[in-house]
Amino acid sequence: MADISITVSRPPDIPPEVFISAMEDVFQIIVDSTPVDTGTCQAAWISDISSDEATFFNPTEYASYLDEGWSNQAPNGIIDPALAEIPDLFNNYLNQYF
Repeated sequence: MADISITVSRPPDIPPEVFISAMEDVFQIIVDSTPVDTGTCQAAWISDISSDEATFFNPTEYASYLDEGWSNQAPNGIIDPALAEIPDLFNNYLNQYF
């Protein structure tokens, strides 16, 4: 296995400021959900968030194993549970901003 990289594009009906705020939250969920033994994998997450796209990357060679649920600390993985939060985050920020 290898590193992890996921890119999320902004839906056309979501304003850029809502997208950025939601993706910052998704990034924090990903980091907080990463199993910790030595802390290396959790500390290795990198985000690149713009008004149209967000990329989350972890270069550790075992990150994909953790994302597949190989740890009892995150049996459902890391990325998919965080991405499942996106609709609620969009709704929360839409209600907050507009």
